[in-house]
Amino acid sequence: MSELNLRLEAINPVEFFGINNSNLNILSNFFSKLKIIARGEMIKVIGEDLELRQFEIKFETLVNFYHQYHHLNETDVSHILNDHLEEEINPGVGDDVIVFGDSNNSNQTNGT
Repeated sequence: MSELNLRLEAINPVEFFGINNSNLNILSNFFSKLKIIARGEMIKVIGEDLELRQFEIKFETLVNFYHQYHHLNETDVSHILNDHLEEEINPGVGDDVIVFGDSNNSNQTNGT
């Protein structure tokens, strides 16, 4: 078992964790194999290395979302944890394909 210590900087813990820790409860349920302890702006997470790395990635995404939109509700947390929010934040990013060229193959001869 390993331990990860994180700190909320420039974030109100009540706003981040939600009223009655609602956001923290969603996070804990999603990462049920981890033990998550929040005390003020400090968060201690105990578990296996792979789970801790996954938690840290999602946690950073939650923090970035909060900094960008200045709020974080239960729906936001659920979407981020389930990987659906990235598309909503940056719709179409990476989906645009531009093809240059002629639809006719210039290497073919047309019999002339």
